[in-house]
Amino acid sequence: MKSISKNSKITFVELNPTQFGILNGDTGYNIYAPFKFSPRSIPALHGVALAGDYKDVQSISPVYHGINEKLTESNFKRIFESDILGITSISRTSPQSITLAKMYKEKNPEGLVIAG
Repeated sequence: MKSISKNSKITFVELNPTQFGILNGDTGYNIYAPFKFSPRSIPALHGVALAGDYKDVQSISPVYHGINEKLTESNFKRIFESDILGITSISRTSPQSITLAKMYKEKNPEGLVIAG
């Protein structure tokens, strides 16, 4: 594992629910689907990291930072190049979050995944 410093590249991700839990799949239907709720945890985590004087912090939500509510090539590039990947998840987003964590570790074996 790489050592963590104030210059570490940190990326926080909150994925949206998709049909069958497929990463970057079609948006899953649920009672809340018509509403665009803001991400729950990543703004707070992002703020804590900045307050801790970390220099390179980015948050990604496909709903707001993607195209058609899907991660983009540049989103994936940022994720895979990060020293630390923080993934926040709820039950409905766990399958795609686990897939993303596995992809990250394949591309960046020395990177650190923190999930909750």
